[in-house]
Amino acid sequence: MLLICKYKAGSHSYGLDIDNVSDEDIRGVFLSQNISDIIGLDKNEYIINQNNVKDVVYYELRHFLKLLKKGNVGCLEMLHNTIWLEKTKEFDLIQKNKDKLLDSETIYKCFKGYSYSERNLIFGRAHLGRIGEKRKNAILEYGYSYRNASHCFRLLRTVIIFFNENYFPVNIVEKDKVYGSLIKDIKINPQNHIPEDLEKQLIELEKDLDLSYKNRNITYKYDSNAANQMCFELYIPILFDYLGQSKIDYLRIKSGI
Repeated sequence: MLLICKYKAGSHSYGLDIDNVSDEDIRGVFLSQNISDIIGLDKNEYIINQNNVKDVVYYELRHFLKLLKKGNVGCLEMLHNTIWLEKTKEFDLIQKNKDKLLDSETIYKCFKGYSYSERNLIFGRAHLGRIGEKRKNAILEYGYSYRNASHCFRLLRTVIIFFNENYFPVNIVEKDKVYGSLIKDIKINPQNHIPEDLEKQLIELEKDLDLSYKNRNITYKYDSNAANQMCFELYIPILFDYLGQSKIDYLRIKSGI
């Protein structure tokens, strides 16, 4: 495995971490160095290592690019991240071409659908078996899941900024200090917030999302050819290394010279 980027995700990257409370989520992208994974029948899309201290997930390059095509939130955040534990020139290439890996319509539908379904979960209208014990207890105590609520507010505000400014802010507290403070207060002081008021605010944010998407001045379209080219450029050195041949030697073999 060749790790090409690694960073602290979750609350730490959003600016919403709480000292000695927030979990440490590590995310990254890797290139496989096994020939059977690259051009063979094996599949190694991600590596997961989870325990009580850390939640580590690394995505194989092609899987990462496929998730971006689907508008995956975590991968969008990684694509726009700026603070790293590790980052190589290979991921620099991906970030340099990030506009080719975005799709406005997919992102809009993904975030809008997420917010709609999440509201039912936040306010206890969905089956509580979908969430952990802590969040279930929060709904019983406060009338809503403050963790899910803070994430929903954050994501809606983030994607609205994206469509308005063509910029995807990972650290929402740094980008929008007033709104970031509100989101952080929902997470830290849930007793200060009335569930009915929060839902009204979320519905208004969904309307703002509709408006920002409608009035966007740039429409991104995911470029599969560009994604394929990135895979080629990043994997071809590994394949040549595996062959033990220089590029010239490889071309001679291919042409029968």
